Amino acid sequence: MPTKKKPPTVDSALQITRIIWGAFVMTQGLFFILAVTQPGAKVPSDPVVIWALLAVAMMLGPVSWVVKNRLLAQAAEKQVIQGVQQAIIVAVAICEVASILGVIAHFMFGSKFYFLFFIVAVLAILSHFPSRAQFEAAAGTKPIV
Repeated sequence: MPTKKKPPTVDSALQITRIIWGAFVMTQGLFFILAVTQPGAKVPSDPVVIWALLAVAMMLGPVSWVVKNRLLAQAAEKQVIQGVQQAIIVAVAICEVASILGVIAHFMFGSKFYFLFFIVAVLAILSHFPSRAQFEAAAGTKPIV
């Protein structure tokens, strides 16, 4: 007879989510090392394209917060701890797109401003550090903050 899985506790879900969040942060470092160590495109870059990509990258931070807040509200409403994990992972993945745009700016357009994309991405990802209060709200042990 198969045994039922117990739902994750706040502590275990928080720990797992922080590990995943840390992996996303380390990925930014790997992308940056890749961009620094490998030569970019030799073609002259169009500054309009680079600044447009940077504008898109800068919009991803606020978009990630909107998406995360909606998913956190759903998780708290349904009292599902895994919903908090999903909200944080989705938000951080949205932020990671900014660094991917930086890699594109470097390798396709040869932009010397690719590092700005990484700064935007890292700051946005750091702003999504998993907090205990988010998990407690979803578990129903603490009101939503």
